[in-house]
Amino acid sequence: MKALGQPRNKPERPAAKAEAQQKARKIKQKIKPSINGVALTSNGVMEPLPTIDIKSAKAAALYSREEARSLVDFYWSAIKQKTRVSNKESAFNKKRDLPPGMEPLDIELGCTADGWDMHRVKNEPIFLAELKVQLAKVISNCSKALKAYAENQPLGQLALQFKGIGHVSVAACLSHIDLHRCCCPDYNYLRGKDREKIPPHECDGLTTAGHIYSFAGMNDKLKYKWEKRKRRPWNTALKTALIVMGKCIQKIPTKKKDKEGNIIADIDISGPEYFYFRLLQRQKAFYQQKNDSGGFKQRAAEWVMAAKAGKWDLSEGQKEAWFNGKLQQGGVDMMAIKYTCKFFLSHYHEVGRKLLGMRIVAPYSIGVLGHADYVPPPLFSMK
Repeated sequence: MKALGQPRNKPERPAAKAEAQQKARKIKQKIKPSINGVALTSNGVMEPLPTIDIKSAKAAALYSREEARSLVDFYWSAIKQKTRVSNKESAFNKKRDLPPGMEPLDIELGCTADGWDMHRVKNEPIFLAELKVQLAKVISNCSKALKAYAENQPLGQLALQFKGIGHVSVAACLSHIDLHRCCCPDYNYLRGKDREKIPPHECDGLTTAGHIYSFAGMNDKLKYKWEKRKRRPWNTALKTALIVMGKCIQKIPTKKKDKEGNIIADIDISGPEYFYFRLLQRQKAFYQQKNDSGGFKQRAAEWVMAAKAGKWDLSEGQKEAWFNGKLQQGGVDMMAIKYTCKFFLSHYHEVGRKLLGMRIVAPYSIGVLGHADYVPPPLFSMK
């Protein structure tokens, strides 16, 4: 035994472990500097991403529905990440989320005592700004590929003729909506890989556009709720694409302006390419008049009940509108947007079945309810 106070000998490390650690040090020296796995140049700036070329865009035009659907989902996720980075950058500039007693200019490249890893020059977060630029390039590349995919489809070419309808929304419809999908009562409940078990049989596919309304989330939110521990009753990516499309249609300019912003003349919106814009404006005026006269009092009461049941944190605008028997301006706009999107899906469904040579079935409102107000798809005869 060793006497008290005598230093202990350190145990010898195995030779294999020492060699492994030495190899790891050599590998670390060869690796480029990075932040969270993102490669940096010698100046501490992210390496630029390559821009998609014409050949790659033409190759994207031949994507399958599954590949295009994955690209659409990645496009929306990239937009969300870019929004998060922009919010973080603005919060950083406003000195939020900083350790106590630390100013933005005090943070340099390296890890501080609180685990921060930032590079601050001229009061700007360089890494976040570069990351935002790189995400913008990713979004631009995805947009070019989706544009080539939409323009390569006959149905996409017809849809892109309308003002306010973009290639991303059209690509989402082409990739997410399968007009051949079996909706027979015996197999309608099957989901995912279970649908591969459906035996070959005669099926008309999606015979009416009502199936697409539910799938795209265009039906009433209060009637078709997403209940706990149950499957989401709509497709999020398709719903997002259609809502964005409706907002783009709503924002179509009707005035010509010069470089200084002065109005020069009115834009002629009487053409068939402005069909959905005129439809949205007409329906919005109808809903607005009905809301001002108290026609949505029952619906406002339903929203109040849903808010109490779900314990929502209502804003002052919601309280002022709903408790007075009216809807908010955003709610009126959203109703008009969904009405216009339903019209577009009906025309999309009818034209798509005609192009595929499938049987055309009368809509439910005409074939069952007996309505006579049929509106044919505009621009179908024009190509």
